[in-house]
Amino acid sequence: MQNKGFTLIELLVVVAIIGILAAVGVIAYSGYTSGAKVAVAKSNHASIKKEINLIIQKCNIDGSVTMMKDYGSKTESVVTCYQPNQRTFIARYLVNHMENNGRYTNPYAPHPNNPSMTAQRHNNCKWASAGGQYVGTSNIESENSWDHITLCSCFKEPCSNSDNRLEIQIKYE
Repeated sequence: MQNKGFTLIELLVVVAIIGILAAVGVIAYSGYTSGAKVAVAKSNHASIKKEINLIIQKCNIDGSVTMMKDYGSKTESVVTCYQPNQRTFIARYLVNHMENNGRYTNPYAPHPNNPSMTAQRHNNCKWASAGGQYVGTSNIESENSWDHITLCSCFKEPCSNSDNRLEIQIKYE
C-alpha cells in the first residue's frame, strides 16, 4: 500500500520557511509603519504652516479673522488682528482653532504619555523627550515675539535632538 501524504520532514521544512518569511515580514512592516508616522508628522507640519500663513494673510487683508478661538468649542468668533497685546494671544487662538477643527491627528497616538492632539503650546521648541510624550505634536508659540510665530514639529524621538524636529518662524506682515 502506497501513502500519498507528506512526510514529517517535508512538513517541518514548510513550517520553517513560513516562520522565516513571517519574521522578515514583521520587521519590514515595523519599518514601514514608523516611516509612515514620520511622513504624517512632517505633512501635518507643512499643513499647519500653510494654515497659519493663510490666517495671517487674511488678517493682513481684512484686519480680522473668524476662528474657533476657545478651547473645546466649535463656536466661531471674529478675532481682530493686531490689537495691542493681541499677537501674544493669536498663537493660543491658532492652537485652539486647529484642535477644534480636528483636521490634524497625532500619528503616534495613542501613546501612554502622548496626547492625541497635534497642535500644542510649549515654552520653546526644545522639548524634553521623556517618554516620547511630544513626538508627533506641533508647537505654536509667539510668547517672546511681536513679529513672528514659531512653529516646531517633533517627528521622531528624541524631540530634544534638532535632527528630529522641524522649526520655522512665520513672520507677521
